[in-house]
Amino acid sequence: MHDESDDRPVGDGCRSPLEQHLDRLDVLKVGLWNSFGIDLRTATRRVQEDDGQTRSERFHYLPELIPFLHARVITLETKQRRAYESVKERATESFWKLYSDFQPMVHVVAESTGIDADRLDPVLGRSLLLFDASRRTKFVTYLEKSLRESVKNLRGEDHARQLGLPLSAGRLVPQMQWVLQRAAMEAGRQLSAEESDAVVIEFLTQHRCKFSNDSMRRIAEVMRRGRGDVSLQSCREWLEPSVNPASGVSAAGNDGWLEAQEEHDAQLRQVHAAIDRAGFDADEQCIVLHRLGLPHDQTRYDRVASAVTSASLRKRAARLLVRLMAARYAPQAPRFGGLLHSTSSQAKDALHGTLAALATENGMEPEVLATDLLNWMSLSESVYRVSIAQRGRVAEYLCGDSIATLPSGTFQKLKAALIEQERLGFPCWDESASTRQQNRFF
Repeated sequence: MHDESDDRPVGDGCRSPLEQHLDRLDVLKVGLWNSFGIDLRTATRRVQEDDGQTRSERFHYLPELIPFLHARVITLETKQRRAYESVKERATESFWKLYSDFQPMVHVVAESTGIDADRLDPVLGRSLLLFDASRRTKFVTYLEKSLRESVKNLRGEDHARQLGLPLSAGRLVPQMQWVLQRAAMEAGRQLSAEESDAVVIEFLTQHRCKFSNDSMRRIAEVMRRGRGDVSLQSCREWLEPSVNPASGVSAAGNDGWLEAQEEHDAQLRQVHAAIDRAGFDADEQCIVLHRLGLPHDQTRYDRVASAVTSASLRKRAARLLVRLMAARYAPQAPRFGGLLHSTSSQAKDALHGTLAALATENGMEPEVLATDLLNWMSLSESVYRVSIAQRGRVAEYLCGDSIATLPSGTFQKLKAALIEQERLGFPCWDESASTRQQNRFF
């Protein structure tokens, strides 16, 4: 084993620190293969379970590997052993450095998917051990794909355990939920037991994973009896940001006379109607449904997600949520709902006229009215919250003639805020008027 790591010390300006740390790990992996014939892709170790049983497990962390090598290292000549120790020390240092640096990325994925970060940590460790720079893939991209696949597997394990399904079927639960929901919405009612089973069995028959007839019937029964209702609670923080969570059910869709299941179905149909109203294509639809935690076309989502980074996908989902919120409440906003499919340049004159009319109705100057709206948008926890830079551009757009257009994402936020404000009776202006009245009194 030759110590090549001194030839490329960390800090060399020719390569990034990430590449240099990965080089150190690569030197160790090449040495292990050349000296001992060890391939980390297939190498395993024996692990003892709590019940005393042992099983084979692949390596996820570099320190797990070191004791495994001891018997081989002591057979090396002194010079080779010294080289190994030097390579091992540098590789271990780089392993823990990168492991620490990429922890925030693991926690972001864990938080966004609801998977415990402790269950994803081994994925990071193994990605560091297996990454092959010669394939011309960036490590960040490789790690993102590894985490994405691991999340799918872990969710499949959870579904399989909770529903008593085979692991291969557990991975398909989100997709089966999607086809069942789509069939129910097309029928306009709840599916009968026979219809539900037929939908699931048809899906399983066409899937590349093959199941016996008995297995398909059992899976269909489990999906019918054990899948439960899709919860809409996670959607409300995105779609109804101004509703007090303590009040339980929001006003939208709660007609009082609907039975619980009918109300649930009605609200779900409202979400899908908003998706249609927003004009989402198939890719956008599956992205936003995934972000809301609702059943969606998992195969399409995986295809979309594999083509971009996780950060890009999150940003795209956030922009789509803004459009979805505006589309959901546009019918309840006669003044601003018509802006739904307008660009900022198309809407500017009409928007100025509408705001001027509202200012007159409220006995306010248009500039004051716009400022109150921007204050609301800046402090809101909603998807339409604006940054300082975005606020400045919106203020210029609303109050002056210096700019005629806004960036698409910023204008979508403005439309969503105006639509929600109109739906709620413009609370931002009521609160501001009350505050100004109090200030004049004192």
